[in-house]
Amino acid sequence: MARRKRTSLVLERAVRRAASINSIDRSLDLGNGLTLPAFSTMIETMRTRENAYNSALSSLDKLYR
Repeated sequence: MARRKRTSLVLERAVRRAASINSIDRSLDLGNGLTLPAFSTMIETMRTRENAYNSALSSLDKLYR
């Protein structure tokens, strides 16, 4: 039986929030260095980590077969 892959509701919400911020103003600065490009970078970093984790689970499943 394959291991269950991880998904993140927080990550999905962040993507929706980024789209909303983009519709308001692409250059919006929310303070403390949080801008849309910085937020998008954080989202992509988290997405990359999640994909790496899920790929590792798939590789582990292949080793057990």
